[in-house]
Amino acid sequence: MRIAITGATGLLGSNLLLEIIKNNLSRLEDLEIILFGRQKKSRSLERRVRDIVAGPEGLAYLELGDGEAARLEAFITERVRLIDYDLDRPDLGLSSEDLEVVRSRRIDLFFHIASMTDFRSTPVVEQALHKTNYDGTKAVLGLVKTCKVGEYVHVGTAYSCGYRGGKIPLAVADLSVRFRNAYERVKLKAEMMVREECAKAKIRLRVFRPVTICGRLMEKPYGAITKFDVFYSWGAFLLRMKAKAGVPKGALYETPASLPLRVVCSPTSGLNIVPADYAAKVMYQVCIQNDPGGDYYLANNDETPHHGHLSWTPEFLNLKLGPFVPEMPGDLSDLERFHYKTVGLVLTPYTTSEPMLFDLGNLERILSRAGLRCPVVDKKNFMALLQYAKQFDFGLKERWE
Repeated sequence: MRIAITGATGLLGSNLLLEIIKNNLSRLEDLEIILFGRQKKSRSLERRVRDIVAGPEGLAYLELGDGEAARLEAFITERVRLIDYDLDRPDLGLSSEDLEVVRSRRIDLFFHIASMTDFRSTPVVEQALHKTNYDGTKAVLGLVKTCKVGEYVHVGTAYSCGYRGGKIPLAVADLSVRFRNAYERVKLKAEMMVREECAKAKIRLRVFRPVTICGRLMEKPYGAITKFDVFYSWGAFLLRMKAKAGVPKGALYETPASLPLRVVCSPTSGLNIVPADYAAKVMYQVCIQNDPGGDYYLANNDETPHHGHLSWTPEFLNLKLGPFVPEMPGDLSDLERFHYKTVGLVLTPYTTSEPMLFDLGNLERILSRAGLRCPVVDKKNFMALLQYAKQFDFGLKERWE
């Protein structure tokens, strides 16, 4: 089996990479993986991939048996092909040698996961989103058209349905609706383009639409994640404000404190959160079981109530905030004004949305065959996510150091 992945060093992509390897440990000699990624001065693509697969968190996921460590090392060296590319270039910046590698033989599954995630809606951000998520996707699809590909797998976002409540059907595609941000609209525009181009070229297409992705909750270490955004970013904000209020950085978690912050959220809805390892397992099983469908939500069965996760984070941080409010107060404090101009500007459109229940009916048979069930993101599991994030101060550690 020959598999190509863009975005394999990101959250969903890295878990998918590990899931593919884990399911093929007994036959690694029959597996070849092509990974598209960008070289970085701080850490090369090869170093990042090795850290993902052969680092402590990767090895915990793989649960290697006797003698498998040597086989894994040989597989990484001999059967993992690293392709340096750039989504922001029309030709992806591929060398002739890399093109020859990609086109040399049939690719059974081509996963396009790489994406720019930015929920701000400034003109500069929207332009960058379009260049990476639309033009970049078009360039990847252009490459796919020149290769022999069994299936092209595109990853969009569940929130490309825009402001919509109740049961969300599969493959909602309406650019005329109101979106929470430019990211949602551009992702839908890219998905619609992919559908049209694949239909013209007669390429087998699968589209996965994930909701908010959190750290692992099925594979150890629990909570493992590569990027601290969405609800993690709110934890980072609260930590910064706690430090700004005078709490020493060495005692940020232990020292109780209060902040005059009223949080706007709906009392009847929540955030749909899906663990990264579960999402990766579903993607792999859908493809490996050769399901006849083409559209899938990567979502949890139930939402995590906003009144839950928005209170668990400050509780974890030993913080007391103001009360939840259903709409923006008119007498904002300085802290509240800062909050709603920064992280609150990004999160509030989600914490005030109507309940959204995504259609997961077409996954029932697949999950049953694979023995999979999505972990509930309740308080216990949410606290496990925060416990992992604490090691990195919710993404602030590098900045503070």
